[in-house]
Amino acid sequence: MDNISSDDYFDFIIVSQKNFLSTFRDYLDTKGKFHVNLLFFRIILSAVLSKISACFLVKLYARNLEILSYPSKIFSNSLPRFFFLFLGTAASSIFLTVQGEDFFSTLIKIFLVHLMLVTICTDFEQEVIFDKVILLVAICGVIFVKYFSLPVTEHLIAGIFSGGIFFLLALTGGIGGGDVKLMAALGFLLGKKIIDVALIGMVGGGIIALILLATGKKKRTDFFAYGIFFAGAAIFEILLFPSP
Repeated sequence: MDNISSDDYFDFIIVSQKNFLSTFRDYLDTKGKFHVNLLFFRIILSAVLSKISACFLVKLYARNLEILSYPSKIFSNSLPRFFFLFLGTAASSIFLTVQGEDFFSTLIKIFLVHLMLVTICTDFEQEVIFDKVILLVAICGVIFVKYFSLPVTEHLIAGIFSGGIFFLLALTGGIGGGDVKLMAALGFLLGKKIIDVALIGMVGGGIIALILLATGKKKRTDFFAYGIFFAGAAIFEILLFPSP
């Protein structure tokens, strides 16, 4: 096989960007002003949702100082936290709009993606995943399964099986209770696709864990932020989930 030069790689990136922008312009031209307004509404919704979540997390952190890894950084991360939530949620909104998702389907997916971004925030900042966030994921999972007419029994088994497997892994150390609960909720939400989330999360989290161990920043008995990778993989599964 011929080697791909760096020039070929950058040409591919540029062409891909131009194709996306062209598709996006065609979408705006063909769908009309109504869909442009709908897109702006979803971006505004993303901003409002992100602001509410950013404020909510500050209060949640303040009420749970004893379980935080870095309590002194609660307020210093406020602005980056908001922009991370907003950019991630808005990008998802734009993607779903271009994909032609219906209004209610888009709202469900945006909210689920947003909850995954909140999970990434808390696990990255404080190495903790809150039960309240997981409860919201579970509630949205019920709505998701109902709206998309998915087999309830299959998804329930996936949730129980996923939670059980990760509970056993937690007994060996490295994975916390928040990861176990998150994977149980995601198992019910995604069904069989939880396998992909688990594999990506374990591989990605395992690589980072090895790096942290090698650099001496973590010990073998410490917990690792696997939730970041589980939530990140779940975002792609949610966005690419076919609409009914």
